Amino acid sequence: MCGPILLAVNPFKYIKGLYEKSTVDRFLLDPDNFIHTPHVFSTALQAYKGMCGESSVRQGVSQSILISGESGAGKTETTKLVMQFLSACGRASKGDINRQVLESNPLLEAFGNACTLRNDNSSRFGKFIQLQFDGEKDHLRLKGARIETYLLEKIRVTNQIQGERNFHIFYQICAAAAVSRRTVDGCLYSYPQIINAEGVKGMEIELKGLADHSCFSYLTRDTAVHKLSHGLDLEGFERTVHAMTVIGYGKEGIEHIFRLAAAILRLGNVEFAAPEGDSEASMVTNREELALACELLDLDSEVMERALCSKSYSAVDDHCVIPLPVEKAIEQRDALA
Repeated sequence: MCGPILLAVNPFKYIKGLYEKSTVDRFLLDPDNFIHTPHVFSTALQAYKGMCGESSVRQGVSQSILISGESGAGKTETTKLVMQFLSACGRASKGDINRQVLESNPLLEAFGNACTLRNDNSSRFGKFIQLQFDGEKDHLRLKGARIETYLLEKIRVTNQIQGERNFHIFYQICAAAAVSRRTVDGCLYSYPQIINAEGVKGMEIELKGLADHSCFSYLTRDTAVHKLSHGLDLEGFERTVHAMTVIGYGKEGIEHIFRLAAAILRLGNVEFAAPEGDSEASMVTNREELALACELLDLDSEVMERALCSKSYSAVDDHCVIPLPVEKAIEQRDALA
């Protein structure tokens, strides 16, 4: 059974009073007056009422909201607005649950969104979000959330079409590294420097193996593109860190994730050439980049070079190692990244 359909147009600008907290409050304080208003909050309200058994649409059962549209139509923002409203409807007695559910959005966007030709914050993956409610039928409370992601555009890590960027997270950590205090092992970022969100706790974040985005091959495939300003990437970095802390990551966990991202960028800098007199084989020409990537991953660089530059086959008692030409070694590197 299909419920109401809402057609929404992305205005590409801020419209005062359209989605503010005061608007949410008006819908909640007088739901009967607003429930049929053509507004995304109305759609979310009908779904909530349906769960509570107070709607003509599938009363007292789980509800589904499908958000679709072409690139730049506003799917990501509409999803966040629906989550914001449903979170307000079922505000938990412990506010941490609501905050954790809502802060999942900037975290997903950092690792799964990118600047494209049509949209500076385009989702490059699909997601199924399940908000879990419990309690009395007349007032269900938000108890948790479950998020499934699928169809991540992994190829974007190593190749982007002209005029587009890699995933936001790479530019964010590079922007932070560019203004960090240099140390023997890398650099330290004093967080926070920009945002002033509720519950922000200061910390020194180690950003090992990182530098300005211009130092990395995977971020400079199109040298003319760098759509977002350094300041926006830096603000995005702090919002990503804030989201991580709200969800439950500690300093060590955050640094481990950034080390993995840095290792991917360093791996992309690894270059190959054919040994003299053997065009069917390959070797790493800048072993310092490979060594740094392996240090970040806690791997042996010699073993890694063999893995990138050769393929091994085993059959019964026979073991064969075949060298790979340069183009195949590059494919191995990109597949690993």
